[in-house]
Amino acid sequence: MIFGATGIASIGKVMKMEFTKPFAKAELLIRKPVAEVFQAFIDPEITTRFWFSRSTGKLEAGKSVEWHWDMYDLTAQVTVKTIEENRRIVLRVTEDDSWHY
Repeated sequence: MIFGATGIASIGKVMKMEFTKPFAKAELLIRKPVAEVFQAFIDPEITTRFWFSRSTGKLEAGKSVEWHWDMYDLTAQVTVKTIEENRRIVLRVTEDDSWHY
């Protein structure tokens, strides 16, 4: 997981660091069919089993939903920019004080 910086590195060369707005990047290997994983992320009936506590709706391009983490008393406004079925989901999570707890 990387927090708050981007970098390029290779053996025997100098690593270049470029600081940007804070961000987090995580990767995970999931051993399930693509269609099943895609559905798990757009359908809150499934997503609430492993990520957030509840949602105001299913992810659909051009629409907004709220995700709630009840255990942390945290809510995020999520706008769906793009959905390409079984390929990618582009989201914008509102940057405001609701993330500070």
